[in-house]
Amino acid sequence: MTHPTEKTYDIEQRLNALIAAQPARVWRNTQQGNFTSTSQVAVSWEGGQGGDSTGIPVVAGTYLVRGMLVAAMGSPNQNVFARFTGPAIASGAIGFQCIEGTTVYTSGICTAINQDCTINMVASTSGEFKFEGIVSFSAGGTFSMAGRISSTTPWACQGGSYLELSQVA
Repeated sequence: MTHPTEKTYDIEQRLNALIAAQPARVWRNTQQGNFTSTSQVAVSWEGGQGGDSTGIPVVAGTYLVRGMLVAAMGSPNQNVFARFTGPAIASGAIGFQCIEGTTVYTSGICTAINQDCTINMVASTSGEFKFEGIVSFSAGGTFSMAGRISSTTPWACQGGSYLELSQVA
């Protein structure tokens, strides 16, 4: 038979573990962010305690990452890029698809921080760059996204875009 004091201790341990885990954080983009440079530029998010920020604070651990960039393409049709930025990862894979209507223009799996994920769709249209996966950060820091162009075609991250992080371990 378990002693009542042992049960109380077990419950306290479980509660402390739940409290220690970070809650899901969802940050959104409410204004259009334009990317016109071949150098990466951070996406500005609204979230956390309010105001704009270039990312979500993370600690070493494993997270579920998901979200969507509403991408508006310029002209002519050309590859442009989005990147996940942040602290080093021990492992991870974030699957992505660039979709316009029912057509998947590009897709792939991002396995590293600062790895280009290609966005390519018909010029002068908007599409969805959707992503989801698990990453294990080996250190704390700020996780976010950035965009850049390959040579000349500008693109924009529009309102309705969001980035969600949930610590799972």
